[in-house]
Amino acid sequence: MTEFTQTDLPLLASRQFVAAHLHCGSCLPFHALWPYLRLTQWVGGIEADQAQLVPALADLLGSRPRRVLIAGSADSGVTALVRHASGDLAGRHDIILVDHCKTPLIAGREFAAAHGLSLRTQCCDLRDIDLVDAVDVVVGHSILPWLDAAGRKTVLRKLFDALAPGGRLVLTTRMAAPGQRAGLRERPPEWANELKAGLLARMAERSITRPGSDEDFDALVRAYTPGDFTHPPYADVAALQADIRDAGFVVDRWIETGKGVAYLANGQVKAAARQGILAITREK
Repeated sequence: MTEFTQTDLPLLASRQFVAAHLHCGSCLPFHALWPYLRLTQWVGGIEADQAQLVPALADLLGSRPRRVLIAGSADSGVTALVRHASGDLAGRHDIILVDHCKTPLIAGREFAAAHGLSLRTQCCDLRDIDLVDAVDVVVGHSILPWLDAAGRKTVLRKLFDALAPGGRLVLTTRMAAPGQRAGLRERPPEWANELKAGLLARMAERSITRPGSDEDFDALVRAYTPGDFTHPPYADVAALQADIRDAGFVVDRWIETGKGVAYLANGQVKAAARQGILAITREK
């Protein structure tokens, strides 16, 4: 299978920037900037895990039409990856995209309409998912960092309940980095200048127009920089295993994926320091 590339991401990024200003609350900086962070490869995003996710999803989605739940999404990236992994069957899957914010749901619907996918959306907190029909596959890409310890347990149980007999949960997350102090997620304040300069430089190299005014863009970057959108990562795989087991799952496969950025106790920003994990799970 060819490498996953979301070729229409520039157009979707510009549209999501507008949608975020219309529909987001406190998540505005994240949703407005995330597609641009992906476009400039400032973050790994869904692309960082594609080498492991694509074959795993292809095994689960490529044999017959499935009901698929995408549990949370920053933009249209997970939907695009599901389409890529599904091959010729992509248009025959029944896909449900759930997120607490309308902005990524709009991006998902636009991508689905452009690529002939059957996709419905549900705007709710993952802790409140209530599906009419059980699904065959749940895809949860980097959703656990958005939840506190109690929320992670609740959502994993909700995803367990959403699966039909024999279904699978495909879950990715990243562990804490060595030397990362428990609870630390803050980015150094000076990182805002580095992020803005780096983003604008990379956008210029790729002929990507800066969205909005410079003042608006600067404000979004500075609001994004503190890093208080997510909760501390799991300290080790054992803690993640315990939550997965407590929710009723057993793990079929553990696969190491791409590594993420860590913000260490000494204020250092360290790239490729947090190991990614892909867990393919089923009911016990």
